[in-house]
Amino acid sequence: MNNKTNTRRFIFDRTEDVSGVSGVGIVADGALFHNGFTVLTWRSKMLCFEVWHSVDEMMKVHGHENRTKLVWIDEE
Repeated sequence: MNNKTNTRRFIFDRTEDVSGVSGVGIVADGALFHNGFTVLTWRSKMLCFEVWHSVDEMMKVHGHENRTKLVWIDEE
């Protein structure tokens, strides 16, 4: 869990689209909150957002064997 007080933003930069849905390049935007909760919203035609208990849980699902890189926008 992240005990920092600042929210950190990130993007997903995908090199290969395993699912055939989200495409490649910058495919999503997200934020990590002080309590570890993580939100993600997709830049695809199917508008949705997800809430995760942690960045690690989110990456287990969306990392696609390192084909998706989480790139931090804000410093820690």
